[in-house]
Amino acid sequence: MSSLNKNASNVSNNKSNVTTSTLNVPTSVSNVSTSVYNVSTSKPYVPSSLKIKIENLGKRVPLSILKEIIVDLCNIRPYSAAELAQILGRTEYHTIKRIIRPLMEEKQLFYTIPEMINHPHQKYTTITKPHRETK
Repeated sequence: MSSLNKNASNVSNNKSNVTTSTLNVPTSVSNVSTSVYNVSTSKPYVPSSLKIKIENLGKRVPLSILKEIIVDLCNIRPYSAAELAQILGRTEYHTIKRIIRPLMEEKQLFYTIPEMINHPHQKYTTITKPHRETK
């Protein structure tokens, strides 16, 4: 009977050792993944006058108000679709499809790189760039 108790205590000791070593592995893995995927969470610059207006927006805002805010922002400096979505607290898909594309069709917004509309650094502005003359 005493040998059975010894074996039982060895098993429980082995389990605690396994648990301890298992807990150490995920900690080091999570530290690695955090440094690899370090993403900046800073918000883009928004002037204080527009910041107050944006902070008072609710979940359901008429598109006309969102369009007006985007035009005001892009009149100050060019913004990417991701930046505009982040500022407005909307998804990038919604921002592009429901707000940016209609504004571009209405000629209120323009690409900063019109030659490459899918450029990874594409931004939107209210100022149209003069087209280069071809020789």
